[in-house]
Parts: sequence; C-alpha cells; structure tokens
Amino acid sequence: MILSTLGAAGAAVLLVAGAQERVSAPDLRDEIHRAINAQSETERDTALEALQANAGEDHEDLIRELFAFLRQSTSTREGMAFAAIRRALSIPDEHIVRALVPLFEGADESLNAALSGVLSEFESHSVDGSADFAAYVPFLTGEPPVGLVRHMRSIDLRAASRALGLAQESDPEDIGGGDEQLAEITPVFALGDRIRPVTDEDLENPSASDWLTWRRTLDGHGYSPLDQITTDNVDRLRLVWSWSLGPGSQQTTPLVHEGILYIANPGEIVQALDAATGDLLWEYRRDAPPPGDSFGGPPPGRQHRNIAIYEDKVYLNTADAHIIAIDARTGEAVWDTDVGRGVGFQYSSGSIVADGSLVSGLTGCGRYRDDTCYIVGLDARTGDELWRTSTIALPGERGGDTWGDLPVMFRAGSDSWIPGSYDPVTRTLFHGTSQAKPWARVVRGTDGDALYTNSTLALDPDTGEMKWYFQHIPGETLDMDEVFERILVDYDGQRSVFTMGKMGVLWELDVETGAFRNAHDLGYQTFADVDPETGEVTYREGMIPELYEEIFWCPSTAGFKSWRAMSYHPETEAFVIPINLNCETAVFGPVERVAGGGGTGPVRRTNHFHPDSPGHLGELLSMSMRTGEVLWRQRFKTPINSAALTTAGGLAFAGSWDRYIYAFDITDGEILWSQRLPTSIQGFPISYAVDGRQYLAVPVGTGGGSWGGMIPADLMPEERRPVGGNGLFVFALAQE
Repeated sequence: MILSTLGAAGAAVLLVAGAQERVSAPDLRDEIHRAINAQSETERDTALEALQANAGEDHEDLIRELFAFLRQSTSTREGMAFAAIRRALSIPDEHIVRALVPLFEGADESLNAALSGVLSEFESHSVDGSADFAAYVPFLTGEPPVGLVRHMRSIDLRAASRALGLAQESDPEDIGGGDEQLAEITPVFALGDRIRPVTDEDLENPSASDWLTWRRTLDGHGYSPLDQITTDNVDRLRLVWSWSLGPGSQQTTPLVHEGILYIANPGEIVQALDAATGDLLWEYRRDAPPPGDSFGGPPPGRQHRNIAIYEDKVYLNTADAHIIAIDARTGEAVWDTDVGRGVGFQYSSGSIVADGSLVSGLTGCGRYRDDTCYIVGLDARTGDELWRTSTIALPGERGGDTWGDLPVMFRAGSDSWIPGSYDPVTRTLFHGTSQAKPWARVVRGTDGDALYTNSTLALDPDTGEMKWYFQHIPGETLDMDEVFERILVDYDGQRSVFTMGKMGVLWELDVETGAFRNAHDLGYQTFADVDPETGEVTYREGMIPELYEEIFWCPSTAGFKSWRAMSYHPETEAFVIPINLNCETAVFGPVERVAGGGGTGPVRRTNHFHPDSPGHLGELLSMSMRTGEVLWRQRFKTPINSAALTTAGGLAFAGSWDRYIYAFDITDGEILWSQRLPTSIQGFPISYAVDGRQYLAVPVGTGGGSWGGMIPADLMPEERRPVGGNGLFVFALAQE
C-alpha cells in the first residue's frame, strides 16, 4: 500500500471530519483506489499513470477527488495517501491551493477542519517554502471565508514567517507574487487588521461574545450575557479543544476579543490562540530570571492572574514589577516600563484600563525599606508613569498617626495584589488593600488603625488622587485580607460597591462617598463582632495575638474567601461565592526591625476543619445582594478552587481541588453537569462566543497558596492531585 508523510494529527482530522457527497469522475475514483491498494510497484505505477492521464493540467479534479476520498476513508493508512500521490505526480503546491481553497466558501466546521488539515500538511512539506503561500494571495482580498482566515492564522509561526522572510530578501517575482499581493497577504499572516483595536467604549460596554478584562466588565461582575448554554442543554457540553500551559503556579484569566483568545502562562509567557480551534497564533516569552525572596509577595513561580488589552496592545505585569506592552497582532514587545525600580516590588496580578490609564497595584510590600506600597497608573499607549498613590499613610499626612511613631521603613504591607474595578460614570477606580505586615500587631509594633491597610480606596484615574477610603478591619492582626474584587451594582436608584474578604463578611458601600451601607456576615468567623448598623469591627476577647501564646480562630490565614473571585448574577440579584471552611491554631513569633527584613512574621500553624463542616472544606453559595440571605449552598469535600462564573443561561460555574468543573442551576444550586479534568480547576473560568457558538473556557493548574496546598494536604492526605498539568480546557455544546 502506498504510504506518505501525512502526519497523524492531520490524518486524524480528516478521519473524524465525516463524509461529504459530491459528483466525481468514476475513472479517477477507481484509479485512486488502485493506487492506494496496489500490491506491487508495477500495479502502483500503472494506476499513477492513469491518474496522471485523467488529472488535467491543473489537477483540480484529481485533487478534489483525493480530498473527498480521504474524508470518506476509514483507514489511517488510506488517510496517508494524499501526500504520496502528490509527490509521485509532482502536483505543484499552487494547484492544491487553487483546487481546495475555494471549498472554504460556505463550509461548515467539519469541512473547514478537513481542508485546513490537508493544507497544513502540504505546507509543512513544501519543497520551495514560498510558492505555496503566494498562491493564497488571490483568495485573501476582500472578505475571505472565515475558515480560510483561521487557517492562515494557524500557520502564522510555522509557515508565514518563512514566506515573508523570503519576500524581504528576494525579488518579489521569485516567490510568485508582486509587492501589491504581498502587502495584501501580510496582515492575514500577522493577524493585522483582523484585530480591531479595543476602545474605551468596548471596555465599558463589551460585545456579549468577548471577555475583555479580568472579570469581563469594568464593574467586576464576572458574568456573561451569553445564553446559548442553558439549564436545559448544559449536559450536552463537550470538550472542543485544549491547550497546555507552562509549569508553575497557575491562576490565569483568558481574554477574548473577536475570536482571538489571549492567555498568560506561569513564567511570563503570553500566547494568542484561535478561540474556536485552539490553534497557536503567536507566543511571547520574556525569559527573565525569577525574583528572590517575596516577603509576602508572589512566589518565584510567577503566576499571572490576569492580563489586559487596550487598543492594539496586550499588557503583562511581571514578577519583578515591570509592565510590558505586547503587540496584539504579532506578539512582539512594544515597550517595557520598570514600575518597581529594582527595589523588590512585585506583581502577581495584572492591570485594568480606565480611560486610557493602565492601573495596577504592587505587592512584595512586606520588606522593610524606606518606601511604601503603591497603586500605579501608566499611560497605556506609551508606558509613561502618570502617578503612583501610596497605600500606606505617611508621617505628617492624613492617617499617618494611625501607625504610631513607626518610621516609613517599618510601615509595611497594604499590598494591592488583586485588580481593581472602574466606574466610568463617576470616573472612579476601586482598589482593595491587604493587611499590614508583619501580620500581628504585637509583632509589627502598632496599636492603631494602620491606614490604609484592609481598605477600599477610591481613586481618580488621571491623577491617582484618593477620593475616599473605607477601612474594613482597622488594626487587623490575624492576616484577614480585604484586598479582593470590588463589584459595582446599581439598584433602586442607588449605586454600591460590594466586596468580601477572608473573614466572610459581604460589605456594601456607596460608590460616590464610600459611606457604609451594609455588612452581612456569613456567620462562620469566630474572632470579631461586626455592627450591622455602622460596620464597626470589634475583636472578641482573647482574639488579639500575643507573642508565643497559642490562639485558635476561624478562618485560618488562608481565609474563607480568597483571590478566587465571586460573580454577580443580575437576574437573580445574587453573588455566587467560592468558600473554603477552615480554622487555625497558631503561635506568632517576633520579627527583627532591620532594613531589608520584615515579611509576614513567623507563625507556627495547625490547620483544622471548621466546626460547622467536619470533613468538608469546599462550599459554593449564593448570597442575596439586597439582604445577605444565603439562597443556596453546596458543600464539597475538597476546596472550591476556582473563581465563580455566572451566565444569562441561568448557570453558575466553578471547579474543585479534586479536578471537577461543575455547572450549577443559578436558582437553587443543583449540579446539572460536571467533568473531571487532569488537575485542579484553578484560575478564572470565562465564557465567550465565536461565529454564534458559545464556549466555556476552564483553566486548570496547581499552586496558589495554602488554600490549595497546605490545608488539603494536612486535613485530607488521602486526596491526591497531579503535581503538574497546567492547561486550558474549552467546551461547547455538542453539534447535532
């Protein structure tokens, strides 16, 4: 039997694509069968001679008949015949292009995949490496078919660079086309004008098909208005493609703009993929060494919770506190701004864009240095720094006395390590800050509020000026972060900003003034009383740590709530919240106050199940935005390990430490669908659409702190997960 070099992947695409009826020449079909099934060289040569005689000068009928035969083939060996017959008959590359590319017009996904598979194989084995690409030019002007555009994008790194490189070094006529044709084909290879720049209007009111910022919209909802996937059909979700991510702590959020998916890998790698097929379009690798001791910042694994996109650039925040602008079309770095200035600041999350300002909060602020922590705004176009606002009150300024007489060097913490939200109506940014460091008051030497730790800060996007602040836990002393997402909700003629920190209290503040409105305690925490009328937090007796004395409280320093963001579902006016039920016994130790020292402080720690949930750590619950009432809850043995996603299809999605992604009915929490994946569901699931088809993208991975590491290992050692396996898994409804 004749064999070829047609790769297994290409053959597999053809074999699963299914058959398509067409009118064919019986003699060609018979000779193809004879050539493929020949038992001797003489029989093969006779069949090939007959094929050549019937093929015609342009080989069009032969090529199309071969293609139809391959789509009907049930044998992998038969499926490998295309390249062998092409070589034997010396069929020029351009003949294959001219015969097959017109079939993209009006093709369904199955035919598109089959065509792309065959074309990719002959491109990868092209003899001259360039004439084949020139043959595409006539088909790429005007409005080329979607399938053809996707195919050209999929060969960007492998083939287009080869052709375009030759074009730059050789006479254009040597590669089969003139300058004009090359100018037309170049944008398709490099994504070019296929990517429409993202505007401020897009960010404020994104297309339902897109996911343009960390929580999709600037108000932080984490909600998709897509409704093709519903409670009635979610059980028909099937995997359509997947993508492996690099090793390290994985907490990513994909972004999608008009059919292109952008994703950050651990280790400062950004990739652009075709959002419908998973084909790689370009890749950016920074290849910088990891930073050293994090002092309460991100570990050397260099996770990236999010990237940002604006106009024609994608923005990556790095572990050594640089921000790099990457060309969204090519993956080339455009500019690189050193925000951290080499003193030890870091980023673990990315930026948001607010009216042209690229805004993000620093971490790595636990180190004792003669400086404080900052939220920083850059010009998104140029990378120039516009402003930086200290998240710690300085001596002699408003709130400076809340640190007592500590000099600036020993005023540490207040990292803003989670992205903020933005209200374009009032032109206000909302960022959370974390606890002071070291964690315990007695260790850091404060007995006051330590502003602006554990606060919501409202900032001007042009200047960074602080419009107002609200401190949720003044003088916090048990590592109870209030840094997490801020969600903006309009209802009953009023506008509010909501957030929930580690202690499991849902806070509601006035958007314009920061005035307290509500505090709804889940009832799980054991260390403080929260006044529902004023929001004042009072530590209970025995709940303020002393050096070397054992203390027990709930939650542990991992928190009930974490960076795994909640989602707001507007139709039910409810927040869907991932919770981890755990407690801790701890003994706090001292920290020497010396330049370059600092950190969280030594803590000898023992983890416990929560008394209300013995044997179970994970919980996903729905909480009324208006009243704080828990509408439903689902308990799980292992932690809920991802952010929540809600959709207009009446669904909520979240995933577990033990590798399950779940779909829940938003009204009652019933589990309607689940799928087990290679490792923990971790990061921020999203939903998007391409060409009218809705997709669910689910990141998986490991890392992420004690919530997903130490606590499950301590409390349920019988449960295991793979060490590696970072990836992205994309689902859609099975097509009938």
